[in-house]
Parts: sequence; structure tokens; C-alpha cells
Amino acid sequence: MKKLFLLFLIVPLILVSCSSSDFGLIADFESETISGWEITGDFSNKIFNKSLLPHYVKGFLGKGLIDTGFEKPEKKGTLVSPEFTITKKYINFLVTGNNTYNAERDCNVRLIIDGKVAKYAPPTRYPVVEWGAMEVSEFIGKKGRFEIYDMSKKYFILIDQIYQSDTLALGVDRMASIVDKKYLIFPVTKGGNQNRFRLRKNGDLDEQFVIEMGDGEPDYWAFKDLSNFQGKEI
Repeated sequence: MKKLFLLFLIVPLILVSCSSSDFGLIADFESETISGWEITGDFSNKIFNKSLLPHYVKGFLGKGLIDTGFEKPEKKGTLVSPEFTITKKYINFLVTGNNTYNAERDCNVRLIIDGKVAKYAPPTRYPVVEWGAMEVSEFIGKKGRFEIYDMSKKYFILIDQIYQSDTLALGVDRMASIVDKKYLIFPVTKGGNQNRFRLRKNGDLDEQFVIEMGDGEPDYWAFKDLSNFQGKEI
């Protein structure tokens, strides 16, 4: 069994379960078409039915979602939500995509405030569907729009369930922790399964790396210096 030693206090895992007072839906894409969004380029207002996805792409909720190029990656364009008031600490969303970090400028999701990009997040890890988030507490009270931006000819985004919350949405393979120690220690098995770890500081992606891990005793231990994360939630 894989073991991961965390040298800091672990706070309880937070699943996506919010009270009505904590939940501010931006879009869940459960209609047949998108209403009120500005659409440019090759995209249409038609909602993508998740039943068309391969059986191994699991995790989206409901029937519909937005696809910027799963079937035709060469499609380019943008989808921009109606304006909304930012009232919560986080904007959460279910997402996957075949983007890579060296192409994140061309394929990502964005928070637009006063016509400018205030935050953005690239999708990764296709076919794994996971919760992404933007920490937006500094913008509470301001007007914003959520943009799905894909100007790449070979990458795509699949996204669903965009909502505001004071709770950071976490999947089953995530944990929230307050850093009060210097190191995060990983057991490494040469040739083992590759596990991608992504460190989010207060909801925003800060670093990512891959560790080979397996069952049984590790070949050696790797250390991640957390000096830059002291006192932060990751």
C-alpha cells in the first residue's frame, strides 16, 4: 500500500457538499443550449452530452458539459458567461483536458474583471476529471465573468459545474492542509506508477510534479521543501 508522509497538520477532507447559503451557481450546463453566454470562433451554443465521452472519462455531474474540442481539437474560440457579482472566496469547477503547462496561454479558463484577465487555470490530466478552483476573495464585491478560452489547434477543455463557494472543492484524491513544517516526504519506487501531485496555495495552482510510487517498501525517499508555503493552506 502506498504511503505518503505529511509533516504538517492535516485538516479534514472537504467534499463538494454545500449548503444553499454557501453555493452560488454560475453554470451547470443542464439545458440543451447555452443561454446568455457570449460565444466566438468555432464554438456553438450547443451543450455537449457526456454520454458521448469514452467510458473511462468519469466524474462529470448531470448530463451536459462544455467541450472545446474533444471531438475536433482544431476548433478555436471563447465562451464568456454573463456578468455576476463575486460573493464567495472560491470559484470551483469540474474540469479535464489534454492541455500541457507550456501551452496554458492558449487553452485555459479565466476570470475576467473590468475586461482584463484577473485569474486563470489550465486543465490537465485527461482523462481524469477533477475539481479545479480559483481563489477570488480579493475580488469579493466586484463584477466578473467566467471565460472558457481555447485558441489552440490541438488541445481541448471539458468543463462542468461552475459555481462560487466559501468552501474549496476537493476530489477524493486531495486533501487540504495548513503547512507548519518544512518538508513534504514522498516514498519513491523506481518504475512504479506515475502519480502527479499539484500544490495549490489558497486554491491557486502553484507547483506540480510527478512521483513514481508503488506498493511495498520504497527504493528511496524524496523531499519537497515547503518553506514558501508556511502558514498557507495547500
